[in-house]
Amino acid sequence: MIRWVEAIEKQLGKIGEQTPLTHLTDENRTEGCDQPWINAPLLLSWTLSHPLDPHADFNGRRAFAHLQNASRCKKHSRPSTPIKLAQEVKKLMATVISSNPSDAELQLQLQLQQIPMVIDLSHGDGVESFEQAKSAGLIGVIHKATTGATGRDDQYAPRRTQAHDAGLLWGAYHWGTSAPAEEQVENFISWAAPDANTLVALDLEATLGNQMTLDLAKQFCQMLFERLGRRPVIYSGSTLKDDLGVSADPFLAQHRLWLAQYGAPPKVQKSWEDFWLWQYTDGESGPAMCRTIPGILGDTQHRIDCNYFPGDASTLTSQWAS
Repeated sequence: MIRWVEAIEKQLGKIGEQTPLTHLTDENRTEGCDQPWINAPLLLSWTLSHPLDPHADFNGRRAFAHLQNASRCKKHSRPSTPIKLAQEVKKLMATVISSNPSDAELQLQLQLQQIPMVIDLSHGDGVESFEQAKSAGLIGVIHKATTGATGRDDQYAPRRTQAHDAGLLWGAYHWGTSAPAEEQVENFISWAAPDANTLVALDLEATLGNQMTLDLAKQFCQMLFERLGRRPVIYSGSTLKDDLGVSADPFLAQHRLWLAQYGAPPKVQKSWEDFWLWQYTDGESGPAMCRTIPGILGDTQHRIDCNYFPGDASTLTSQWAS
């Protein structure tokens, strides 16, 4: 990490007309400026561990206040607001690390600071404005459509229209249960009404007393493939890992993996070489990265399921419903 601090500090010097950065103390101020500079180690640490949210926690508020002080210095050419200053730092960080692809973990941390390209929602999540979310950087929404043989999400249809109007990609997921696979497929297709541009996904997770088995999951996926001509994305984490152990399943490997794991680095089951999508937080657990999206309220505790896609928006769009 020291070499990153040094490299970024060198880059940051360009913001202040080559003025060296100093510590955040009253004794160490940039010459001719009545406000202290931000030192690179503190700024690097903060940008990697906090969203751009001044209310995140006590340490976040302190770091934000320091950014605010640094941004008030009129002598040097630098961004005018703390948010812009932090964004500029992130751009510089991206420039520095882009030439060092071996440092994948640091790159991932930086990418997770951005607004996620994909979120997943259900009727329990509040939505204020898909337009705001789209403007902030959101690309796609995967919404719960059905559960088992009879469960249906009443917010699915209206939000589908709203998301399309905002220019967002749309996806539908089915929460699998122990009901017969054919009944679950019929419930999902009739309610989700997927068209050629709709991502379809199976949610395979722990469901106490009503668990979808691995065999049922395979039946569901095959029946859906026969009906739609494309294979669903499989969402799962420990459930799939526990069921498969260290065995590789060639049938499941034909499906893209939407990994649920609230910790980094992400680790996939042996059937896959990598994930297609990674749900890195439920808004509470997981890496302390971006967990807020303008226009999306989340559940009653303002938690939002955020997902990381290892590519750009055009790649995500081209792969979305394939």
